[in-house]
Amino acid sequence: FVDWMAKNRGENPKYLAERFDRFLALLHNKDLWNEENKRAFLTTPREDFVLAPNLPRAYSNAFLDINYGVTISGPHLVGRMTSSIDVQRGEKVLEVGTGSGYQAAILAEIVAKVYSIELVPQLGQRAAERLAELGYANVEVRIGDGYAGWPEKAPFDAIVVTAAAPQVPQALVDQLKPGGRMVI
Repeated sequence: FVDWMAKNRGENPKYLAERFDRFLALLHNKDLWNEENKRAFLTTPREDFVLAPNLPRAYSNAFLDINYGVTISGPHLVGRMTSSIDVQRGEKVLEVGTGSGYQAAILAEIVAKVYSIELVPQLGQRAAERLAELGYANVEVRIGDGYAGWPEKAPFDAIVVTAAAPQVPQALVDQLKPGGRMVI
């Protein structure tokens, strides 16, 4: 894995080794449930979504500060949420809480389109720029209140709410396709 990715994608072998080690831990903990989720984790560079001071901990199983009182979720939680939502090729997904953009990138490796909403303008802008730099053309980021959803782009096959919610927002339920799935 490390040799192939370094040669064919030009990624840093140090981070690739850490990513593979974390991947093995996710498998052991049953956080990744199918081949699509496994591939998405292996091909998404978490080190590109953490702040420079946290690079030495990019693949630790930890929530890391990304400024503005927000964190990037730990890899096990991202893997478990992605597996739980059971996204499929060709689907359209809404993510509430863009944060660093890491969860959106994981989803974008699997689905046709990801719409992601971030409340903190600076985070949303930074994530949109990072996702574009990394070539995630199937992710669209919007600044706003995620609990209102994105009605213009609904209905969604799945919705992932990465931010805490005191209750399930009815607007999000209303924007799911029949049989759609939501993970909060």
